[in-house]
Amino acid sequence: MDNVTHTIFAATLARTPLARAGRGTTAALIIASNAPDIDIVATATSLSGAFWQMANPPQEVTALYRSDPRMAHAVFEIEPRVRRVLTAMLKGTLGE
Repeated sequence: MDNVTHTIFAATLARTPLARAGRGTTAALIIASNAPDIDIVATATSLSGAFWQMANPPQEVTALYRSDPRMAHAVFEIEPRVRRVLTAMLKGTLGE
């Protein structure tokens, strides 16, 4: 589901007896209903940042990686790795 659906669902719940829980109930429900999406964004951001550092080392290190076949695995594309990790995370989150 998308964030709009999550938010509408949480706002609907806030109109039930849950609203008696006190001030801030609606905000708490909206935040909680969108939390899985926040986890996905946080994971994608942190992975991309870490992988960017590894995939873009200084020129000297890059030259070393490319010159030694035993170190060829150190040169990689960021997008496929981030996609693979996020896909696994989403499948786990969705229970697939």
